[in-house]
Amino acid sequence: MAENSPLAKKMTAEFIEALQIDASFNQSVSFSGEGSIPGYFAYTDYLAASMAAAGAAISHLIEAGGGKRPSVNVDRQLNHWCMKPYLPVGRQVHVEPVTRIRAPYATADGRWLLPNDATPRLQSRVLSVLGTPADPAAVAAEIKRHNADELEAAILEAGGAAAASRSMEEWAAHPAGKALASEPLVQVDKLGASRSQWQPTDGRPLAGIRILDCTRIVAGPMATRLLAAFGAEVLRIEPPGHEDHSSKDQTIYTVGKRCCRLDLTQPEGRERFLELLSKADMFVHGYRPGVFERLGLGPEVRHQARPDLV
Repeated sequence: MAENSPLAKKMTAEFIEALQIDASFNQSVSFSGEGSIPGYFAYTDYLAASMAAAGAAISHLIEAGGGKRPSVNVDRQLNHWCMKPYLPVGRQVHVEPVTRIRAPYATADGRWLLPNDATPRLQSRVLSVLGTPADPAAVAAEIKRHNADELEAAILEAGGAAAASRSMEEWAAHPAGKALASEPLVQVDKLGASRSQWQPTDGRPLAGIRILDCTRIVAGPMATRLLAAFGAEVLRIEPPGHEDHSSKDQTIYTVGKRCCRLDLTQPEGRERFLELLSKADMFVHGYRPGVFERLGLGPEVRHQARPDLV
């Protein structure tokens, strides 16, 4: 690896170890480009290391399939653009204006609160607690009247999402911080040996892999978009009427994917989902724990529909 990215190099090595990939793949990864996005956290290094680890995993897959191990280079500057939307050449997109309230607001106890309004439903739940319209000035004035922890708890209780500012020490002592610290960087549960005869393909190494994508907002859709870029066949499934503020132009997250609407609360929707699942190789979702169990689509049901499912 290039010596201009020592932190990205260190992070990549940790990712590769967590993914249970041989440490020799660290030597196949290099970084180019200079500069970093300013901020408290090493965002540029983390983003570059994440992409490098993904590249190393693809490289490992190719070698395991009998191909020659390819090298991986991550341009630190170009990599910033992986979070940007893609538009087909010549396509014009009309995006309806939306009043967003997602911003850090000062609280009565001298801290900050960040409400999440990534979907209309989340925004309405935040506003129901605040009792204000979707007006940033009104939201700021109301939040200023409350202590951060109390308002955060009230919004979470209402089914919304918000985060109060905390120091690193406060976060480490918080129940959520403790729970996160107890988790491994990557958890791999092996359910059995695969019977698949699939092999990676030159140029598009994941061609032939079918993925059902039930992810939302940013992280999950970006991950499956990357898999589609490497050749996987990704089908994004959304419930009827679903919309989130962060993807008014769905091209941000759907490039390279097929998309459909499916109501999993209805018997016919669940039946169709299991039919699709039986032909899939991978299922990716970002729903809260227990959601699929309540729908009758928990891990056991999914495993029965597709024993080799990842």
